[in-house]
Formats: sequence, structure tokens, C-alpha cells
Amino acid sequence: VRSFSAYPNPSTGGDITVDYDLATAGAGSRLTIYNMLGERKLVRSIGAAQGRVVLHEGDLASGVWFAVLERNGHALATKRLVIAR
Repeated sequence: VRSFSAYPNPSTGGDITVDYDLATAGAGSRLTIYNMLGERKLVRSIGAAQGRVVLHEGDLASGVWFAVLERNGHALATKRLVIAR
């Protein structure tokens, strides 16, 4: 992973934008959002090596979340997201 960012973080309302730049595109790549208990709550497929995923305001409740770039079940990078509404 060349870069992986999420903003605004912390979020006090509105959408969260996740930008990523993987070294190579690959089948089975996805952005997965987990809660503090490790439960998977949201999955978005990623088809390109570079791109942007927008998480809409209603997608996640207030709290601490983990955004994980994964490929074929293996974590490539993790970012902590804080949502306070």
C-alpha cells in the first residue's frame, strides 16, 4: 500500500472519504469496516489500484471504527475512524 487516508477524521457529521493507492490492482481487493468488537459492518469492493470510497453519513453510527484494506482475506493496511455526532 502506497497510501491510505480517511478524512475528515474525526468526523462530526457528513460523509467520510477514504483514499487509497495500492501498488497493484488485484482481484479480491476490498475496503472493510469493522467495529470495536471486530464485527464486519460494511464491505466495499475495490477494482482499481487507486481510488476513493465515500462512506455516507448514515452508513456508520457514532463510535470508533476500523477501515481495513484487504486482499483475498489478508489485511494490507488499517486506519482508525472516529465518528462523533
